[in-house]
Amino acid sequence: MDDQRLTSHSSVGEVIAALTAASGGSRDLRAALTHIDAELGTMPVGNVRTRHVAALLDDLEDAGISPRREAAVVDALDSLFAFARNRGLVRTDPLAGAVADEHPDPRPKDPPLAAVTPSGPATATATMLALGTRVASWAAVAILVLFVLLLALLLAELA
Repeated sequence: MDDQRLTSHSSVGEVIAALTAASGGSRDLRAALTHIDAELGTMPVGNVRTRHVAALLDDLEDAGISPRREAAVVDALDSLFAFARNRGLVRTDPLAGAVADEHPDPRPKDPPLAAVTPSGPATATATMLALGTRVASWAAVAILVLFVLLLALLLAELA
């Protein structure tokens, strides 16, 4: 389905197809999205609630999937709902409550430089922007210190 024609009434499967078409996605992402599509694919994306996501995670846990696969599904859900939020298809992230309330987050913790965006967990882009911001601020401090030292040296020469 064309990305422009998606609405909150579009099925999760249609949003998954648009996400896959837009990003290509890795093999792991596509495999994790198939789990989501199998459980929630026919449901309108705007109707997905925390209880639906929690039920999906419970079903996967009951099926005995590995923690690594569960983490991949959680990451895929995160990507899916970030994609949907960015296009105005959903207002809230049902993943946040499902992972926090009933399941320990199987994903590894973010590295110290990871930026947490207002819309959700850290992404690679947000992390790189946070690193760039930190480097720029340290560069500004270094330039200021060099300027003050140069000023002190010039004043010493004039005196």
